[in-house]
Amino acid sequence: MVKKRSQFPVIGSMVALALLNTACGGDKPGANAPKAIPVQLQTLETSSVVDSNEFVGNLVATKFVELAPKIDGRILRIYAQWGQQVNEGDPILLLEPTQQQENVNAAVGNLNIQRSNFQVTEANLRTAESERDAAQSFVTTQEANLARAIADLANSQEVLKTREADLKRAQANLNLAQINFKRAQFLVETGVQPQQDLDNRTTELEDARANTEAAQKTVQAAKATVQANQSSVSASRSAVQQAKDNYQAAVQRVNASRASISAQKGAIEQAQGQLGATSQELIYNRVLAPVSGVVGNLPLQIGDFVRTGQSFTTITNNNEFELDINVPVERYNDLRIGLPVEVVRSDGRAGEVGRISFISPTANRNDQSILAKVIFKNDGSLRNNQYVRVRIIWDRQPGFLIPTTAVTSIGAQKFIFVAQPKSTQDSGGKDGASGGSTSSTELVARQTPVVLGGIQGQSYQVISGVKAGERVAVSRILELRDGMAIEPASAATPSSNSGNGAGAGDKQQSSS
Repeated sequence: MVKKRSQFPVIGSMVALALLNTACGGDKPGANAPKAIPVQLQTLETSSVVDSNEFVGNLVATKFVELAPKIDGRILRIYAQWGQQVNEGDPILLLEPTQQQENVNAAVGNLNIQRSNFQVTEANLRTAESERDAAQSFVTTQEANLARAIADLANSQEVLKTREADLKRAQANLNLAQINFKRAQFLVETGVQPQQDLDNRTTELEDARANTEAAQKTVQAAKATVQANQSSVSASRSAVQQAKDNYQAAVQRVNASRASISAQKGAIEQAQGQLGATSQELIYNRVLAPVSGVVGNLPLQIGDFVRTGQSFTTITNNNEFELDINVPVERYNDLRIGLPVEVVRSDGRAGEVGRISFISPTANRNDQSILAKVIFKNDGSLRNNQYVRVRIIWDRQPGFLIPTTAVTSIGAQKFIFVAQPKSTQDSGGKDGASGGSTSSTELVARQTPVVLGGIQGQSYQVISGVKAGERVAVSRILELRDGMAIEPASAATPSSNSGNGAGAGDKQQSSS
């Protein structure tokens, strides 16, 4: 705070003036006092004081696209012009899809080939399945034949056993007949028995020999039957094995045909996908607006050839913007989603108000700042890529605002002039020295030190030094001095001369 000026020079000057006035006839009532300067006064009222910080950045439209075709082609038609408002889905260009049509035709031909191959493979599968079923039936037949051969072999083996038993009995009867014959022959020769006994024994021996020979032949026939049945069983076993091998081969052919069917289905699906992709490329001959907005510069003409990915114009929707601001990490704890951010116009007034929609979870390593994104709804005054100055509103509290034009500085100290009623001391003497009483409407300007905050619009935020209801001079500040007589500008008389008043004030300040 600036130290108060000493009163002793003022008193000395006033005494000298009084003596001079006495020498010149000071009791005359014609001596003139300095005239009051008319100034504009503003009564301090409580208002909203904003805690804020300003930042700069570029607005970016949230809906902005660069248009580029997805296929090569020559321009057949241009539907939109630069500066035209278009809606999402509106056509912009029509291209001649020559190459794409050829690709579609080739894809259709490939699909037809794959479908034909599939039909052939299906026919092969049906044939293989028929052969497999026939082979399976043949296996069943051969297994039945084998079973019959095995049964016949078993029967022939049983018959052989019977015939061999009959042969043994015939051989035993032959042996007995031979013994009886020899005995009868001896007895007949010795005359013990008659010749008839020998003849009977001879007949029995011949019968036994015949029976034995017959039994031997029967055994031989039974053995031949057994051998034939064994050969039949072996042949049936071989036939069954061959039938099973043929069946397995048929099953493998069926499996191979089914695998070919699956492969052909995959080939058909691939061909269909290729056809769909190429057909989609054919659809891309119409370039459509992906968003609603205004068409940018469009330097193309009908007949021009454009290539895939070649940017030829833009579409900008200025209804909503996004702004990136880097907030110092010191204010990270004050950041929050939804915090208001206002655009600062060129004249300092607040413009469009947006809200913080995103706060980065990490700090920038280089400048130790936090990225925050702000969304603005356009009121018609903003444009894409516009450079703007914005103000984050951290808080609003009751306080005082005074115009920046009402503030003066002496060094680092700020001052304002407060209008106060004129006192006896301001008259330059004791009571009655001026020859009359002081009017209650007479005012003087008091130079008052204040502590100021930031600038809000065209006003300073006042932290301390004044209070509500006080009136502050807001005009002719450079002409005012502490204690100078003032009057409200609306109360000034027509004969008042601001220049004279200012001059008198200057003389009074300098004499002080």
